[in-house]
Amino acid sequence: MPLTATLEMEFTATIWTDITADVLTRDPVRMAHGIFGSGVLDRVARPGSLSFTLDNSARNSGSVLGYYSPGHANVRTGFTYGTRVRLKLTDGTNTRYKFVGKLTQIRPDPGVRGPRGTSCLAVDYLDEVAAFDAIELPLQENQRSDQLISTIVALLPVAPVATSYDAGKDTYALAFDDLGGDSRKALFLFQHVTQSELGFLYLRGDATAGET
Repeated sequence: MPLTATLEMEFTATIWTDITADVLTRDPVRMAHGIFGSGVLDRVARPGSLSFTLDNSARNSGSVLGYYSPGHANVRTGFTYGTRVRLKLTDGTNTRYKFVGKLTQIRPDPGVRGPRGTSCLAVDYLDEVAAFDAIELPLQENQRSDQLISTIVALLPVAPVATSYDAGKDTYALAFDDLGGDSRKALFLFQHVTQSELGFLYLRGDATAGET
């Protein structure tokens, strides 16, 4: 069977609502994630993104103007910066969540006349990683790469929904003994560890939460 794509938002904690009917087809839904480069040092996925446009006219599912305008009297309850978004793919039998992230950009079309759309951008968990400064990361001794990565993730203020690490092949006598400046950023540290191991680190969709 062909795949069906569904866009959902978590307006209320743990409750996901299908908003596909409000996605305007005038602009394509665009997703970018994974490891973009193909070089030997391209080991860590970049922060992923999902962009789409919602119907902000009275023709949307709420039948009100301004349904997707934060601060508007008619704004949809729970629609704001930080609202979680996910892209679901199903063939009628199997379901997979390909992207999970949170809204970071919301741009309603201005003016009293016009297309009445709201452009949205969501970013995935690696955006949290890229922003985090691991200033409290202690020196590590005799640890594998998966143990080092797990230590960094434990410091992040927001944990991923799930983790899955293969055991590293090498054990490092010392790690994180030369931190300073931008080298403390968690995504930089992930890159440092995976280059040493010649492994890879990325987010993977799945059939449950979509954020492993």
